[in-house]
Amino acid sequence: MPQREAIFRRARVLPRPAFPLQCGRRLREGHRASQSDGTGSRSDPRVFGNVVQAGVCAVTCERLLGDFQNALAIPLGIGARLTWGRLGAFRRHKKDVTGDSLRLSKHRRHSPFYRSEGGSSIAVARKERERADTRRKKMAKILGATSTTEEVLTGVNLHGKRILVTGVSAGLGVETARSLAAHGAQVVGAARDLTKAKAATEQVRKDAAANGGSFELVELDLASLKSARACADALLAKGDSFDVVIANAGVMATPFGHTADGFETQFGTNHLGHFVLVNRIARLLRAGGRLINLSSSGHRYSNVDLQDPHFERTPYEPFVAYGRSKTANILFAVAFDQRHRERGVRAAAVHPGGIQTELGRHIDPSRIQGIMEQMNQQLAAEGKGPFQWKTIPQGAATSVWAGVAAPADEIGGRYCENCHVGRIVPDHVTISAISEGVRGYALDPKNAEALWKKSEELVGESF
Repeated sequence: MPQREAIFRRARVLPRPAFPLQCGRRLREGHRASQSDGTGSRSDPRVFGNVVQAGVCAVTCERLLGDFQNALAIPLGIGARLTWGRLGAFRRHKKDVTGDSLRLSKHRRHSPFYRSEGGSSIAVARKERERADTRRKKMAKILGATSTTEEVLTGVNLHGKRILVTGVSAGLGVETARSLAAHGAQVVGAARDLTKAKAATEQVRKDAAANGGSFELVELDLASLKSARACADALLAKGDSFDVVIANAGVMATPFGHTADGFETQFGTNHLGHFVLVNRIARLLRAGGRLINLSSSGHRYSNVDLQDPHFERTPYEPFVAYGRSKTANILFAVAFDQRHRERGVRAAAVHPGGIQTELGRHIDPSRIQGIMEQMNQQLAAEGKGPFQWKTIPQGAATSVWAGVAAPADEIGGRYCENCHVGRIVPDHVTISAISEGVRGYALDPKNAEALWKKSEELVGESF
C-alpha cells in the first residue's frame, strides 16, 4: 500500500487534484478484483515477465487503467496485466512500453497530467530490452513443432478482441476458432457451407460461452468473387473492427478446374478470393491488428507464374498449382504488411505442418504413401525416428501464435513455422519435405508487388 500511494504523492498533478485519487481507487479495486479471480497471478512458468503476459498489438489495458489510461499513456497487449511495482517504474522513467516487444520507443511520450522529472532512461531501456530478449528465448525453448493451441495461449486473455477466421467448417479452422473463443475472443467464422460449419463448430460455441467469448458464422465462398465481395460488404455494413484476420481456408492439389470467375481453382480460391475479401475489409483492422495467411511448405513446389497463372499454356500439375497458390499467400502477406505497417497493422504467412485433414481429400493415397516412405528413409539415414503427423491442435498452434502471441515486429512480412519465424533457404539448396525453411522468391518484395498488381488486374479492383 505505501508503494501505491507514493506513486500519487510523487506526481505533480495538473489542474485537477481529485482525478488521480479517483483513479487510485479504481486501480486498487482492479488490483483486488484481479487477485480474487486469479487473473493477477504471476506464477505460471510459461508466462515471462510481470508487466505483459502476452504481447500482441499496442492497445490500452482498460480493465486496470480505466480513465487513468490517458494519464499514463501505457499501451499494453492482449491479456496484459499491470503490477504495482512496474507502475512505479513507468512513473519514474516515463517509458513508452509496447505489448509487442517491451522496448523503449524512439518517441518518448509523457502523460498530459504530469510534468517531466528529467533523468536518463538509457540504462532502463537496455534492461528492458535484455528482459524482452530473455523472455523470447525462453518462449522459443518452450514452443515448437509439437506445441498446441492451448500451450500457445497459456495466460493469454483475449476478452474484447475480435477475430475473423476463414474456413471454419473443418480441420484447422475449427480448432483455431475454438482456441481463440475459449480464451474470450469474439470470433467470426467464415465458411462456404454454413450447415456443415454449424455442425462442425458446436464445440466452439460451447467453449466460447463457457469462457466469455462469442462465435458467429458468415457465408463465404472463396471460389466466387461475388461471394467474397458480399461477405466483405456485410462485414463493412456491420462496422465492427477486427484485431486479427486469419485467412485459413483453402484447397489442395485439386483436379484441373476453374472458379466461378474463370481462375485456376487453387490460385483463385487460395489467393484471389482472400485478396479481395481482406483488402475490402482492411479498414476494419484496428491499429495494431494482424493479417495471418495460411501458406504451406508446399510453396517450394513453385514460384508464382504471372504470365500464365491459369495454366493456359502450361501443362497442369496439381502440386505445382498448389505451390503457386501457397507462394502467392506468402507474397500477399509481404505486400500487405508493407502497405499497412505504418498504422501498426502487420501481416505474416504461416506453415501449419503436416496434418491429416480434409485438405488432402483430392490426393491419391498411394502418392501420400510414397511421400511418407521417402521421408522415413531420409529420417532413418539421419538416425531419427519415423515421421509423425501433427495433431490438429498442434497444426493450428502456429496460426494462433502468429496471430496473438508473437511479437509483431518479429513476424511482420515473414514466413512462420513451428511457432517461430522460418529462415530463408537459397534456391540451390535442396529442401526435403520434412525440412524447415522458406524460399527467397516467396519473400521477395519485388515479386510481391508484381503479384499485387497482377491480382488487381485479374479481379478488376485496385487496393
